[in-house]
Amino acid sequence: MKHFSNVAFVLATLLISQVSANHNKVSKQESTSLRKGTSAENEETDQGPWPSCYGTPGDECKEHILDIATDLLDENVNLYPPGTPMTMDYLTNRVRILVDKDGIVSVTPGRG
Repeated sequence: MKHFSNVAFVLATLLISQVSANHNKVSKQESTSLRKGTSAENEETDQGPWPSCYGTPGDECKEHILDIATDLLDENVNLYPPGTPMTMDYLTNRVRILVDKDGIVSVTPGRG
């Protein structure tokens, strides 16, 4: 049983790194479009994603999301530092805010 747990943890870690890599590609594209002068804040809705959070402190991002998406509960919008294990299920009432070691949002957050 312990071997199965180790294998499951390794697989989950690999999946998370793949998802993070894909999100980083999108985040870089969004960041580029922000520099070109498009207003991300005008495009943001209560359904997300929230590109204006990218590069901001995680706590400020959480507050921003909770202000816009009034259907979300505080306990369902969480900060995740590097290496935090996560399940791979998709829940529309949850937002995972991935932050770097300094607490800065490293991936554009969205529901899921």
